Amino acid sequence: MPLREPRLTLNIHPDRVTNPTFLIGEGKFKMMEAAKEGSVSFSCQGVGNYVYVVEEIAKCLRSYTLKELMTDALKKSKPVLSFIIMYDSDIFRNYSVLVSACELAAALKKKFGRMPYFLLWDEKYGKGFDDMKVNLLAKGLNYKDFCFVMEGEKFTSSARTVIKSADSRYHRDLKYDSPYSLFIYESLWTKCVKPLYDAQLEKSRANICYTA
Repeated sequence: MPLREPRLTLNIHPDRVTNPTFLIGEGKFKMMEAAKEGSVSFSCQGVGNYVYVVEEIAKCLRSYTLKELMTDALKKSKPVLSFIIMYDSDIFRNYSVLVSACELAAALKKKFGRMPYFLLWDEKYGKGFDDMKVNLLAKGLNYKDFCFVMEGEKFTSSARTVIKSADSRYHRDLKYDSPYSLFIYESLWTKCVKPLYDAQLEKSRANICYTA
């Protein structure tokens, strides 16, 4: 049941809201799919406009219907409202998206008093959440095992450090195959996030083997 808000789409499945988590990402249809996970999702039109995203979310949170749903969800699960940023997997290659994600995280913390998490996955499984989900389900795999939730403070701190290092070494060429962009990808994804991601996958596989 998508409800239109200015420059932001709020996606709710009232019968499926089971946890007080707000998912924030790119694209209406991707986030409609994400809302099926039992959360409320927001799809923003243009990741660079993080200021309006925060203000629109605050406006939505003041609505009676959403408050009622969140109250029920808080009773069903953890008593903490949380935010998860889930931009496309090319966030590690796209400087503008990466910077915007970090700014959005900071703005959410300033507005709501808590740092959001980041939902990440290997781009080889799909660019968007919906692509990743469909591709892995088609292979008979549990797509949730291939999603990695990273603390916002750790992700944004690592991202800013990598960007600062890239700025000191290369001309800021934002093409995907430029030395600048490749340095950010290798430093942030390959060296920082992927080892943690792979460790989680190994743990998931071990649990599957054990329970089998």
